[in-house]
Amino acid sequence: MPAQRKQMSLKQQETLAKAACHAWNEKYPDGVVVSFEEIIGRGETHRGKASQAMVQSCEAVVFIQGKSGFVSLEHCTPIEDPAAGAEGQNAQQ
Repeated sequence: MPAQRKQMSLKQQETLAKAACHAWNEKYPDGVVVSFEEIIGRGETHRGKASQAMVQSCEAVVFIQGKSGFVSLEHCTPIEDPAAGAEGQNAQQ
């Protein structure tokens, strides 16, 4: 958890997480492929399709295909352009 968030109330953390989820969901469709880093800065440890973002325990999270449980958005990097992702899904069907 970033040091800045440790100083926030739970209500402030929840508000920040809701804003992060809204921004993510506006930009990336359900099923966007993400690169997940177990430890930020150490490289990708998993790649898969992500769900829409939601708030759990005052944190913005997603479910990633092939990964158990939800993970923090802070550990995810989209690797598909949202427009290309929709075209790619159509091509695979």
